[in-house]
Amino acid sequence: MNVFGDPIDAEEPEEVEQLTEKQLKRLCSECGLRVAIRQCVECGDRFCTKCYKSTHATGSRRRHTYSALGPLDCTECELLLAERFCVSCDESFCDGCWRKVHSKGKRLFHPFCEVSEEGRVDSRIFTMDGQQVNGYSATYPQERLEGDRQQKQAESAAVAVYEPPQEEQQVAVVEEAQPGK
Repeated sequence: MNVFGDPIDAEEPEEVEQLTEKQLKRLCSECGLRVAIRQCVECGDRFCTKCYKSTHATGSRRRHTYSALGPLDCTECELLLAERFCVSCDESFCDGCWRKVHSKGKRLFHPFCEVSEEGRVDSRIFTMDGQQVNGYSATYPQERLEGDRQQKQAESAAVAVYEPPQEEQQVAVVEEAQPGK
């Protein structure tokens, strides 16, 4: 079991008992199942995003503030730790949510950085096809679409069948009809 990866399944409490003291300190103080992402400044407790939002939604706790603890969670599902940071969206995603959110439209071309289990965002930037780029360009999606359009035009031009002019066709027929030449 990897406490720093996906959250612990609530149906497997024996795994929680096998954690080291250091790993237990990283878990949410409310549910004890997911990695703590936030520490409430006023309460002093550590929470996963889901538990922080539920316990601090009403009453005097609504005014509480938090500090980030290190790991990043997925901004989409708020259950899993982030694996990618979208440079365009300025948000972190687990792999499943990344694929769902960035599967079509302009988001398909958003570059990303990898995120470590400790929440460190790698400085290397990758395109959707896994190529590393030196920097982020906000015009990359448009450049990519233009490049794809030009490539399709070139491919369709290459596929066009070559038909020689009518004169060349007639000469070829006459030469075939004269044996021995």
